[in-house]
Amino acid sequence: MPNRMLRDWTASDKINGLSVHAERFFVRLIMKVDDYGCFYGDSRLLKASLFPLLIDTIREADLLRWMAECQKTELIVLYEVSNKKYLQIIDFRQRLDRAKSKFPLPDNESVPIV
Repeated sequence: MPNRMLRDWTASDKINGLSVHAERFFVRLIMKVDDYGCFYGDSRLLKASLFPLLIDTIREADLLRWMAECQKTELIVLYEVSNKKYLQIIDFRQRLDRAKSKFPLPDNESVPIV
């Protein structure tokens, strides 16, 4: 599991624009992304990875809403590569322990998910 340093975002307009639950989603997402800020964008995989002890409590509709909030406030970008959904935290800026991302990075060939 990667080590993460959380920056102080108490004065961030982007974070302040999120609901409490979307902020919780985003914090848990930070713990799971690779060194490039990338992770699976499939809501089923996100639910299982971010909320393993709440799998029966968290609804997929809620998760999709929180993802949309994070995308709307430009905290994450959702994209598709080879028919698989991924996401990336924008401006993640973590120290890179890996020379290469574990997940495909968004590029000109990736399809944005709106």
